Amino acid sequence: MGRPINNIYIGNSAVAGQQIVGYAWLAGDSQPRLSYIKKQRGTHSFMMSSVDGTGIPGGGQVYLVNGPITQAGQGNIMVTPYGSTGSGATATANLGISGSPTIAVYGTGGSTTNYIPGEKLSLVGGTYTSNKQANVTVNSVTFRTISTASSGASPGSAYATGDYFLFSGPNYGSEANVKISTVNGNGAITGLTVVSSGVYSGATLPSNPVTATSQHSTSGIGATFNIGWGLNTVSVANEGDYTAIPSNPVSLTGSASGTGGTINVTYSVSSVHVTALGANYLGAPAVDFSAGNASATAIVSNGNVSTITLNSGGSGYTNIPNVILADTATVQYATKMTDRIVYTFNGGQYEWLLTGQTLPGWGWATIQSQ
Repeated sequence: MGRPINNIYIGNSAVAGQQIVGYAWLAGDSQPRLSYIKKQRGTHSFMMSSVDGTGIPGGGQVYLVNGPITQAGQGNIMVTPYGSTGSGATATANLGISGSPTIAVYGTGGSTTNYIPGEKLSLVGGTYTSNKQANVTVNSVTFRTISTASSGASPGSAYATGDYFLFSGPNYGSEANVKISTVNGNGAITGLTVVSSGVYSGATLPSNPVTATSQHSTSGIGATFNIGWGLNTVSVANEGDYTAIPSNPVSLTGSASGTGGTINVTYSVSSVHVTALGANYLGAPAVDFSAGNASATAIVSNGNVSTITLNSGGSGYTNIPNVILADTATVQYATKMTDRIVYTFNGGQYEWLLTGQTLPGWGWATIQSQ
């Protein structure tokens, strides 16, 4: 089992990186400090001194505890058993659009350049994997332009400034209200103002020229209108899978005739990809993200991180987060040591090597060394 360590320096104090360390809160000091283990005074008692020379000059005596240090006079020595940890695995996250995109610009919507409910529009820009380009569905459109002067429409006659027209009926979620702003000497409409642009969700747009559902005028007759429809609401049809995301506002493509529409989007994590398998994992490392509320689980096979399963993509991302794979070591704490064996508070018994040396198999452990 080896002789007890007592009144000797522990680790190779002559070689940088080979001094065994733990944490110690010496009597008279204000906090625990990363500390070298200088001598063993008893089964659970060690002389320790701070690694950086701060704290109590020359060090002092502490008693080992099973876990974090909570008060002066305590110390700990961290032990990492073989197979309880792994290293070297890395991963990256991709993002896809989520939530309810908001309309930044609702499009040109001229009388011949309309967006149509039901169309699927793809996001422009960014870098996406394979064919996983994000797209949205147009749910509803709204008045973008209205004119009596374009082809087929009629300005009518005998209208007055302030007369107005309502457009409603099947497929209208809310009615549109258009007011006359100017007329000529014959009362023909020369200018219109959209008071309320309405919401329309039918898959077939009203054919131009359109007659108002009702008009509010004392004597005006004969006005018909050419309407141009712009975006009102869209929903996510395919979140996509992006290694580099497009910048807001995002342009859209794929409409039969609509142009100029843009949206603002936020993202969720859409996938996580292992970029290095790592080695020596006994259990799955915890998966964390540098930002946001996504969650994922690592799968370990033959000591390697083989895949990462996305549990929840989270929401509200505006940048791709880093993926953090935590070591899975169940760190144990030493209760006593010999020159060959370290004993832990939870009953572990291991032959030990310094941090950085390769453990040969089960029954061995690494003791943290500086």
